[in-house]
Amino acid sequence: SPFLLGPLFFLYAKSTLDSSFQWRHWYVLHFVPYLIQQLLYAPFLLRGNDDWVAFAGVFLAGDLVISTTAAVAYALQILHLLAYTFVTIMWIRSSSSRTAHTSYLTPMPARARWLKSLGVCFALLAVTILLLYIYILQRGRFNPVTNYIYTLVTSATIYFIAYVMIL
Repeated sequence: SPFLLGPLFFLYAKSTLDSSFQWRHWYVLHFVPYLIQQLLYAPFLLRGNDDWVAFAGVFLAGDLVISTTAAVAYALQILHLLAYTFVTIMWIRSSSSRTAHTSYLTPMPARARWLKSLGVCFALLAVTILLLYIYILQRGRFNPVTNYIYTLVTSATIYFIAYVMIL
């Protein structure tokens, strides 16, 4: 969920570049939109098997109409992810010069480069989600192909992160 990715990226960047970073209880507030989303979706997620089979059939046929509520929810998720990505990238840029002399096992410039690459991945993911959202809105219906594209881009992002972490 974009409501989860933005805060995770932001807090990961802070913990990676800020030597004084410590978890604060109020950081949980970053995850309130995600928790609200999960509570709102709970009745849908707890439906029976027959409902899920019917839903999958309508979705895969391309006949699932996008409701106003879903359109607004997706718009909020995209704006949330774009805002967190932008703020995090700006914070990475500003903090890279301030923390250049902090000693870590992994040098600070290498950490900053990694986070900048990660920022590009998140920006591409956010732009992909935005373009898919615009496409869905134009059609007025969900499209299984857009879901496959979203899954592909998300998987590529996860693969990139794992590949770089191995190196």
